[in-house]
Amino acid sequence: MLVLDEPTAALDVGNSARVLAVVRTLARQGRAVVMTTHDPDQALREADQALLLQGGRIVAQGPPTHVLTSARLSEVYGTPVEVGMIRLSTGDVPACVPLPASPPVAGESPILPASSSPTLSHP
Repeated sequence: MLVLDEPTAALDVGNSARVLAVVRTLARQGRAVVMTTHDPDQALREADQALLLQGGRIVAQGPPTHVLTSARLSEVYGTPVEVGMIRLSTGDVPACVPLPASPPVAGESPILPASSSPTLSHP
């Protein structure tokens, strides 16, 4: 069993990706992996199961997309967040985005539900 406490904390994007690739490889080889993270995007993309805690108590557990919802994360973090899917050239990926202090313009959302995700443009 591999137990990791925030293995990508303070790492840049490239090194985080490398660490997570090694963790995925070990999990595919049959090793049990338990990992903590404060990054919901990481948990949404990497975990088979998620356990959401608040104040040392279990809020929810199960598949990440069922546990890490907009409502639950907004409550736990004390700020509005939205969870949805972003369509990339490599496929759809789940994402968690903190919402601005003021509500978005009616009909606009920082990320769209999975059923209507656009392809992101890159500069």
